[in-house]
Amino acid sequence: MVKKKYFQKKDSWEGKIFLIFLGIFLFSIIVFLIFSNYRITKKRIELQGQIKNLQNQIRELEEKKAKLESALSSSDNPEFLEKEARDRLGLKKPGEEVIVILPPKKEQATSTVQKKSFWQNLLEKFGF
Repeated sequence: MVKKKYFQKKDSWEGKIFLIFLGIFLFSIIVFLIFSNYRITKKRIELQGQIKNLQNQIRELEEKKAKLESALSSSDNPEFLEKEARDRLGLKKPGEEVIVILPPKKEQATSTVQKKSFWQNLLEKFGF
């Protein structure tokens, strides 16, 4: 004869509490992983933006470097040196005359009319 007592499932309160704690623990781990993934994704997007900005700065600096290198290579040319000496330093060859054309001066319209007070205007109207 088989006793049914051994084959019956025991529903004890200890088993239910264990399952509740296990569920809370697993739920906490899942929430933690989701939150961590969100923070990592946000940081990755921020860093990608910084990378793009830095790449743009690198490209601009490389272009500036190329321009400076071309200016440096042209500075070895004697014609360039002569042109710069004439333009910046005002030097001339023997027998030459340097003519400098200045831009026209802007005339400042200074008004000699002074503002008069109310009482001065009133006295002028009456002839004083």
